[in-house]
Amino acid sequence: MSGGYDAFKFAVGGTVSPIRRIAAADAARQIGIASFTVWSGVEFEENLRLIGDDLLRRLCEGESFPERPEELRQFANDFPGLADHDALEQMAAVFQRPAHETPFHQESSLPDFRTAIEDTIRAINTGIWRTREGETIRRIPSVHHLRDPKVKAKVKDAIDLVDQLRRIFASGLRDGKIKRCGCDNQDCPVFTIEGEISHRLDEIRREVQRSFQQAVRLCEG
Repeated sequence: MSGGYDAFKFAVGGTVSPIRRIAAADAARQIGIASFTVWSGVEFEENLRLIGDDLLRRLCEGESFPERPEELRQFANDFPGLADHDALEQMAAVFQRPAHETPFHQESSLPDFRTAIEDTIRAINTGIWRTREGETIRRIPSVHHLRDPKVKAKVKDAIDLVDQLRRIFASGLRDGKIKRCGCDNQDCPVFTIEGEISHRLDEIRREVQRSFQQAVRLCEG
């Protein structure tokens, strides 16, 4: 096997003693491996967080990746040198829409509101921004492209709040605190809503904007 490998990385689940590291490195040299690395379980996790945090979140926290192969390749390869500030400028467009700005009691379509909220979560998490019909509008940086941990944390806070917004909206429909018009038109703009939940939805949307703007200010500072 001499000369068969130029480099080899070996990861184990537990700890690796200094004696084992030396013995493994010596064995690697004897069979012609010029570059040899051994990682303990903790070291593997640390390196994965450093160079593949999005993959770790996919495996451990269930964050979704694009489903189609070509979209997955774009997810991995797009925006390799984009600065956080420039990435946030592109991501900001997702929040600059009526679903995030119009007072809820003036909302013109409950189905459109729900779709816009779901689109926001998908766009920031995957970088794929689609129309209501499922057509891709354009590619934008996702939260996984952000490099500064503090900036990334603020954007994730914003997304968590959008998800909270979605859950409160769904709960309001289920509990009757938000009631559709009795007609058969699903896009009818007429609905009733209890004041408390209307104020709560508006406040959460303001918190979303605050969290995202805090991420922007971190980049500017």
